[in-house]
Amino acid sequence: MRNLFDLGSLACLALAGCASNGVCDKNEALDWASKQGDCGGEGRPVLDSKAACTTGVNSCSGDDQKALEVMLDCLAKLPVCSQAARDSWVSSRQACYDGASRLSASCKSAFFGGASPGEDGGDGGGAVDAGPQPMTDGGGAIDLIVVADETDFALAWTSRQPGDVAHWRVASVSAADVSYPDQTVEGALWTYHDADAGQGVKKGFFVAGLNSADQIVLGVLGGPDAGPAADAGGCTGPLDCALDKVCNLGACAAQVCQNSNTCPGGYLCDSVTQHLCVRIFGLDAGAPDAGGPVDAGEARPLPFLSERVTATTAAPGVSAETFVSPFASRNPAIVAIDSARQYVALEQEGQLFGHLTLRRGADYPLDGVRRPSQIDSIGTHVKLAYQAENGTLFACYNVGSGVRVRVSRDLGQTWGGPAEALDVAYPTPDDGGVAPLIQDCALAPWRDGQVAMVTLDDSSLVVRTVSDALAAGPAEQAFISSGPDAGNIFNARRPAIATLPATSALHVGFTATRAMAPPSSGMDTEVYAVYRDPTTGGVFTQPVRINATGVGSSGNPTPQDHVALATDPVTQKAIAAFTSLESQGGVAYNTVYVSLFVPGTKSWITSGDLNVFAMRPPPQNTEFVVIPDRPLGSAWDAFSPTLAVTPGGKVFLSFVAGDHQVGQAADYHGYVVGFDWKKLSPLSGALAWFLPPAKRLGSTVVVDPRAGGNTAQPTQSASAADSQLSVYTVYVEGLGAAADEPNRAIVVARP
Repeated sequence: MRNLFDLGSLACLALAGCASNGVCDKNEALDWASKQGDCGGEGRPVLDSKAACTTGVNSCSGDDQKALEVMLDCLAKLPVCSQAARDSWVSSRQACYDGASRLSASCKSAFFGGASPGEDGGDGGGAVDAGPQPMTDGGGAIDLIVVADETDFALAWTSRQPGDVAHWRVASVSAADVSYPDQTVEGALWTYHDADAGQGVKKGFFVAGLNSADQIVLGVLGGPDAGPAADAGGCTGPLDCALDKVCNLGACAAQVCQNSNTCPGGYLCDSVTQHLCVRIFGLDAGAPDAGGPVDAGEARPLPFLSERVTATTAAPGVSAETFVSPFASRNPAIVAIDSARQYVALEQEGQLFGHLTLRRGADYPLDGVRRPSQIDSIGTHVKLAYQAENGTLFACYNVGSGVRVRVSRDLGQTWGGPAEALDVAYPTPDDGGVAPLIQDCALAPWRDGQVAMVTLDDSSLVVRTVSDALAAGPAEQAFISSGPDAGNIFNARRPAIATLPATSALHVGFTATRAMAPPSSGMDTEVYAVYRDPTTGGVFTQPVRINATGVGSSGNPTPQDHVALATDPVTQKAIAAFTSLESQGGVAYNTVYVSLFVPGTKSWITSGDLNVFAMRPPPQNTEFVVIPDRPLGSAWDAFSPTLAVTPGGKVFLSFVAGDHQVGQAADYHGYVVGFDWKKLSPLSGALAWFLPPAKRLGSTVVVDPRAGGNTAQPTQSASAADSQLSVYTVYVEGLGAAADEPNRAIVVARP
C-alpha cells in the first residue's frame, strides 16, 4: 500500500507537475557558478536548466524529490569556495551529495547519468553527463606522469597517437575519493601545476582530451613517432667512407686536422703528410644503436584518456637509476622539457646520438619502439639548450677545427637535412695551411627564441647569438688572452655560460692559467668569469676569479677547473661551482666548491663552508656535514659539478664523489644536494648554504676519468631542471678492474 506522501506526489504531478517546482525552483535559485569561486568547475546548474530539470523530475518519486531539495538546500548554504579552503569545501559539498545518495535508479539516470550525486569526476555534481572517467586497462592514448615535492603536484602527459585536442580536462580526487573541481588546460599545453596543495596530501589525477564539442578525442592511427631520421645522403656512418674520409652531414669528405683531438672518434690525424683524419677502426660505428623499425602506433584509434595516477606531497627523494642505452657512452648532456619529456645526448661509437623519453625514462632503452636520433655522424663534446619560446632544441659540438650548431623542432627526434647546420670556423688559409681552432662551445637560452653561445676562438672567448633558423649574430669578445707574463691570464679553456634574459644578464665562466708574480713563480690554474648586463654598458667586465674568498682575494694556488654556472629566475642571483685539486698530509684529492655572485661589485665569493667536504670545526669535527656518507679518515674525491635551477627558484648541485683509496678502483657515485639563498651556514653563520644531506643517486659506480697528476678530475655528468618541479642528473657507468671503462649512461630524477 502506497503511503500518503507518495499518493499526494503522484496526484500533484498528474495535475501540473507542481512538486517539481520545489526542486527545480531551488535548482534555478542556486547560483552554482558563484559558489565554486576560484576552485574551478563547470558553471551550469546542479540539475541542469529549468526545462531539463522539469522533465527529469518526472522520473523521481516523492522521496527522491525531497532528497534532492535537501541536497540543494545544503549546497546553497556552502560558502564560496577558495583555493585556500578547497579541501574543506569539497568535503562539505560531498556531504550534501551523500544526503541524496539513495535516489531511485530512474532519478539517478535522469539527473546524474546513473551515478550517485558527486560521483561524476568532479564536474560540480550535477548534470546528466557524468563526465570522462579514467582508463583502467591501459587502453587510453594518454600517458600521464605525476610528481610531487613538499607542497606541489606537477602533471605532464604525452599521447601515443595524434589527435586534435581543443582543451584538456584535469580531474582529481582526494585520498578519500572525494572529487575536486575539474581544471581546464588549453589544448596546446601538455602540463598542469597544482600549487600549494599542502604537505602530506594524497591525490589521484587523470586527464582527458576533449574536442570543441566537449567530446573525448579519438587518436589517429600512425603514432606520434617521428620515424627514422631524414636521409642524410651518401653515408650514415664512417664505414660508408674510405679510410681517409669522414661521414660529414651525409657526405664522405676529407677532414683537415691539427691533431688527433680534432678528428672524430676512431680516427687519428696524419699530421706528418696531409694533415687529414684517417680511420683506424673497422667496427660498425653506430648501426647497433640505430634502433629497430619505428612502431607505427596502436592498431586502433585510442581515446584521449589516461589512467588515474596517485601521488603524495612529501620531502622528495630520488628515482631509481634508469639506463638510457645499452651501448657505451661518453660526455653526456641533458635537457628537460617537463615531467614527462627529457632528452639525453651522448657520444656513442664515435658518433653523436640523442635519446628522447616521453614517459620520464620508462621508455628507455628505446627497444625498437622509437629509435635514437643521430645528431651527427661526427662530433665531440655536445652541449644542449632548449628554447621554450619556440620549442626548439639546440645542440653545439666540436667538428674538426670548428663548432657546429644544429636545431630540432620535435624535441630531438629529427635534426633536419644535411644543409641544416651552422658551422662556426675560421676560413682555410689560401696557402693550404691549418686554420686556427674554434672549439669548446656552451649554450644557454636567450631572448627572441635565440640561444647565446660561447666558444673558444683560438685564444679568445667569443659570444654569439644563434637563432632557430641557424643565423649567427655578431661575434663579441668576452675575454682575450694576455701574454704569459707575471700576473697575466692566458690559455682560456672549457667555457660555461649562464643567462638571465629578463634582465639581459650574461655570465661566462672558464678555466685559465695565470703566471704567478714574484716572489712566487710558476703557473697556476684558476676559474674565472666575465659578466655583461645593461649596467656594464652592454660590454663584458674584466675577468675575476670565481674561487675568490673576498673582493681582491689572491685566489687559491692549487689548481681549479671545470666551472659550472646557473642563474635563479626568482631571485635573479647567479651561482657557480667548480672542482679544486687540494691535498692533505701529502695526499691529493678533488673537492667541489660553490661560489656566489656579488652584483654590486660584479665579483664572486666563496668560503671554506661552501665546500661539499665541509666539516664542523674542532672539537666538533666528527662528521662531514654536507656528505655524511663519507666516513672520517677516508680518502674521497668530489668532482664533476653541475647546477640546475627550477622555475620556482630551487637550486641543486649535482656532482660525483666517492672513495679513491690508493691502489684500488675508485668507488665513485652521483650525488645531489639542494642550495638555499636563505639558509644560514651552521659552520660560519653566513647566509646562503647547502640543504644537506647530499643524496646518493644510486648504486652504479661512475666511471673514473683517471686524470691524475696536477690536474682536477674532468666532468663526467650533466644535470638539468624541467619547467615544473624536477631536476635530472645523467652520468656514465664505469666498468673494468679500475672502473675506468665508460659504459652505459644513467639518468636519475629528483623528485
